[in-house]
Amino acid sequence: MRRNHAIIAPDGYINSNVPSWIGCSVNVLINEQMGARVCQTLVTLTEAGKLTGMT
Repeated sequence: MRRNHAIIAPDGYINSNVPSWIGCSVNVLINEQMGARVCQTLVTLTEAGKLTGMT
């Protein structure tokens, strides 16, 4: 049987960062390196956070 799913609890999140994004946490939930065909990222911005450099 081929596996085609993943359950990722918050304690398994992969923390990352994006240059010029301050006051936020960036968590890669799933990506190509994990065998997926997509990338899903959760960005949690604090009240004082700022995302710059986005085009």
